[in-house]
Amino acid sequence: MEIAYHFHRVYLVFNSPQKKSLLMLVRVVVSKDLIKINDIEQLVNPFDASVKGHSQAGEEQQEAELYRKEDLAFPSGEPFPRAWLDPDYKTSE
Repeated sequence: MEIAYHFHRVYLVFNSPQKKSLLMLVRVVVSKDLIKINDIEQLVNPFDASVKGHSQAGEEQQEAELYRKEDLAFPSGEPFPRAWLDPDYKTSE
């Protein structure tokens, strides 16, 4: 059973109550394809310029690919917070 929640423009999907695995759906800005991100820590870490994700195109699970975070956004189209992308977000303007 899969349950999806929309919370502050972040999509969290719980695969099962026992497993309690978190994943996040984001989209590629240009193509608008949805990407499933399993490692949310990698996504929010500003020192990682890329994140591994699975394209949600088609019916079968796609192989994981690296996506540049600057090419991704929330499913609503809203860009990621600067704190996720810029390691110096507190000091740079």
